[in-house]
Amino acid sequence: MASNKFAIDFDSSYTNIYKLGSGLVLSEPTVAAVEDNASCKIKAMGKDAYKLIGKTAKETRIVFPVFDG
Repeated sequence: MASNKFAIDFDSSYTNIYKLGSGLVLSEPTVAAVEDNASCKIKAMGKDAYKLIGKTAKETRIVFPVFDG
């Protein structure tokens, strides 16, 4: 039976996912764009959210989960 083994590295700037036998399979910025209201709906994550830094509407907030908790 084949087994898929993964390792996830939640770095402060990038989240990396490694797969045994394949190496690095995903590397995304550790950032999210969320609505700044009671719902806190996620609007974008990773590379899409990173592109929005400094370009968001006032009801959208950029968060860095490792720093902001």
